[in-house]
Amino acid sequence: MKLALSLGMLHPRAFLEVTEEADRLGFESIWLPEHLIFPVDMAGSPHPGDDHPPVPPSTPVFDAFAYLSFLAGRTGRIRLGTNVYLLGLRHPFVAARAVQTLDLVSGGRAEVGVGAGWLRAEWTAAGLDPRTRGRRLDEALGVCRRLWTEEVVEHHGEFFDFGPVMFEPKPVQKPHPPIHVGGESPAALRRAARLGDGWYGLGHTPASARARVDEGAAHAYQSLGYYALLAIAFITALRIVDIPLTAFAVVGGALAIGVGFGSQNVVNNFISGLILLAERPIKRGDLVELEGTYGNVERIGLRSTRVRTGDNIHVIVPNSAFLENRVVNWTHNDRQVRIRITVGVVYGSPTRQVEKLFRQAIDENPKVHDRPEPIVLFNEFGDNSLNFEARFWVNIRSLLERLRIESEIRYRIDDLFREAGIVIAFPQRDVHLDVVSPIPVRLLNGHDERE
Repeated sequence: MKLALSLGMLHPRAFLEVTEEADRLGFESIWLPEHLIFPVDMAGSPHPGDDHPPVPPSTPVFDAFAYLSFLAGRTGRIRLGTNVYLLGLRHPFVAARAVQTLDLVSGGRAEVGVGAGWLRAEWTAAGLDPRTRGRRLDEALGVCRRLWTEEVVEHHGEFFDFGPVMFEPKPVQKPHPPIHVGGESPAALRRAARLGDGWYGLGHTPASARARVDEGAAHAYQSLGYYALLAIAFITALRIVDIPLTAFAVVGGALAIGVGFGSQNVVNNFISGLILLAERPIKRGDLVELEGTYGNVERIGLRSTRVRTGDNIHVIVPNSAFLENRVVNWTHNDRQVRIRITVGVVYGSPTRQVEKLFRQAIDENPKVHDRPEPIVLFNEFGDNSLNFEARFWVNIRSLLERLRIESEIRYRIDDLFREAGIVIAFPQRDVHLDVVSPIPVRLLNGHDERE
């Protein structure tokens, strides 16, 4: 077993002492977190479901590779890594040189943990578009690999462009130090499989690690195993008391005729429950919609399934209903769903500015995914308004979570439109009268009539 330490949970005064002791005790590696800057006003979190930053903006931060090079001089065996280095915020020349220097001064002990980063405001403060951070990381990583391995490098890409250059000396480790992609988002996991030599996840306690396991699969296997054990125990008990299964053939046949008609639904639901557990079209924790009712699956039982709505009302649904009726499973493969928000503005509004502010309201929400990229569409010239629609992807676990995200974005849209003087349209009708003579007007007071 290899043991590692993350220095991020310690006070900086303890970094050196802890690293030296870890090296003495035989720990495999230590990992140093990294940020370029902390904006005073920041939001979001690397931890799914958490809206608040895990650290205050006053948190002390060091140049990761400079500090690790210092630790390399005070240790002799332990490996030294970053978790995670925001490679996309730097030019590949700077990053490649920092990694190469650490690998050389440590004698080939460098580990490179990289990531796109969760703090969008950090990218904005650096003058970069946070929506491009995934693409910038991919391109920068490719350039660094070439600098570490090729004699002459020339690159013309989306974010970096340079003619033939040489990069010497090469790192000690061949072909280059191990690269670990950090993060637990779908994009980070795809990047780790595509470009990384390893993966660096978030810090977990045993409880939080269990929470990451597919609870639906665990519940299905547990239920199937339970029924299988019951069957095995029943058959074993019959053999112990020397009762053959054939003894039930006559009784079973007689009962089947009399009971069969009355227990069709029970048997149907039982078999349907086994199918649900085996095929798993729905599983525990899924957000489902059945006949207009939304809720999360809590338990798939022998005869029925228990669904809890957002109002904490439990709906007991026969298992056969999930196989015989149309069921919408919002989170079947994953919890990523696309949301649409529409807004109409009055005629004469600056459409390009509307699109820009609409997109800004979406991009500022930390729960919205960068990839696939959000899109704003000018849908139509409506009867009373110019209609726009935004489409973007989020992760949800419940209907309330989706509604809360939509509400947050609508609040932000209203604020931005008010600041820009853009009016959100409402239904209205213009009435035009075309007459050739004056219209008589009468004022009536009780029974009196005056013209």
